[in-house]
Amino acid sequence: GTTPDRRGEKVLGALTHSTGGSVFYPYSTEQLHHAFDLINEELRSLYSLTYRPIRKSKNGKYRKVKVKLRKPHHKLIVRHRAGYYEANGTN
Repeated sequence: GTTPDRRGEKVLGALTHSTGGSVFYPYSTEQLHHAFDLINEELRSLYSLTYRPIRKSKNGKYRKVKVKLRKPHHKLIVRHRAGYYEANGTN
């Protein structure tokens, strides 16, 4: 038999991981319905945080982001992007 090419899935997985997103690979109608159920549940339980750096340098450097729960809980999941690029002083 043939082995499916999974390169696209790896790229998509890496992209969603770095941006704090989720990825689903539904290969059947049942899996697709399950993915939509998970998405529906997640959209009803989102929180947004805002961050403003203390040091406002404008050098275009990449800054890592780390978000942690004060009290870890087995039902809570923190997803966030891995970081951001500061504004460049020339913009």
